[in-house]
Amino acid sequence: MRIQKKWHRWATLGAAGLIMLAGANVAAAVCTGDCNGDKEVTVDEIITMVNIANGMATIEACPNADGNDDGEVSIDDIISAVNNANNGCPPEPEGGCGDGEPVAPEECDDGGICIGGNTAGTACEKDEECGLDQPGVCDGGFKIGSACRTDTTCPGSKCVRCKTFGGDGCAANCTFETSITFTLKPGQTSEVDCVPNTSCAKVFGDVVSELPLPLTGQQTVTIGKERDGKIPAVIKAASVDLPKIPVGSIACACVRGLPVKTCGGTLFTEDGALAGNCSDNIPLPVECPTDRPCAFVNGPGNAAAGVIGCSGLEPVDVTLTQDCNGEEGGLPFPPQIALSGSGPAGSAILLNTLQIGTQTGLCTETFCTDQDPIDQRGNPVTLPYTTGTSTGTAFNVSNFQGFNIGPESVTGSAFSCANLTSASPSLSGANIGGVFSSCDAATVGDIVVTNNQVAQ
Repeated sequence: MRIQKKWHRWATLGAAGLIMLAGANVAAAVCTGDCNGDKEVTVDEIITMVNIANGMATIEACPNADGNDDGEVSIDDIISAVNNANNGCPPEPEGGCGDGEPVAPEECDDGGICIGGNTAGTACEKDEECGLDQPGVCDGGFKIGSACRTDTTCPGSKCVRCKTFGGDGCAANCTFETSITFTLKPGQTSEVDCVPNTSCAKVFGDVVSELPLPLTGQQTVTIGKERDGKIPAVIKAASVDLPKIPVGSIACACVRGLPVKTCGGTLFTEDGALAGNCSDNIPLPVECPTDRPCAFVNGPGNAAAGVIGCSGLEPVDVTLTQDCNGEEGGLPFPPQIALSGSGPAGSAILLNTLQIGTQTGLCTETFCTDQDPIDQRGNPVTLPYTTGTSTGTAFNVSNFQGFNIGPESVTGSAFSCANLTSASPSLSGANIGGVFSSCDAATVGDIVVTNNQVAQ
């Protein structure tokens, strides 16, 4: 956090003196200085902002400290917070993106979809229609995709109940969309390694120790226009076209994009676990409770959704862990995913779910087609794509307590926002990476798989 020279005279003022100041700045719609989301700014919260600016605390201590979203806590932010303390927080803006009425600078607005609570999956135009007493979802930040109740549980973001989605021509930020083909740079391998800067997965496991798998194919990334330094992006499930993948001579893998649905439409529950998956065409969909009906996570038809930060982004790093139980016949525990870190301009994170089916032996012409029965299509795999670093570890594998796989890591590289926003948009050079785990997988046992997809 940069500290401006004029800042030091603020740091020496008492809290009472700060509250007496009246700046000329008009507070933004976000209530700058409201650290706990109660729509009030107190002396203690302003002191917290001072500590952040002086490097004595991090922005997580007060996500609303950076009111003008310029990446620092400055005098302007303090003035806004003081005004909010003296005059009260500004009212929530009327309408906006998702209200169904496109008003400049919006180019389109087809409303939103309720997510999180008992109205999940129904059309909406504002949070109130989804029930303010119901849970929502963190619309970004370090808890992106997690169920929430208040903004304070969504560091770096907001808890929303009526969420906008892209993929239908109108992006999540109410701008017109452009679809760009992401053609994978064909993977290359060298002995037990993937050749850098090529599209490649690598399997680490008990049956298969280190096996690189070259990737080819394509998918479509659909983006909106840049607003507030961010570009929303989705990957349509039907656009994921990756040829079947030989896993040595022991198995053949088929990767499909999945328009993922969960109970409530959040990817994670409030305690951080993966929400129950109720998607269509999966082997064992869960039956959702009435207070969290089955709903799309990334929007109808989308396998992935997220954002590209043209002036940097956080979080960008993914840590995945899974306990495979370690007891003979014991059921594995669900994977856990944590987000952290920050990245440079062009950094991206997309919550992504795939369906990976396998068959024993060599790949055949009859496998990985539309005729595959549901029980051969595999269970959903959560594989967040990121330009940062993804790390995966499987614990207690091969029915042995204390025997682990990993940690294994893979790192991507940033998009070029100049290329994305040009007259002929391009994904050239982008590298999105991810990691997933699977316990008791058919033919291959317990595994951790890293994955890089590099655009031509």
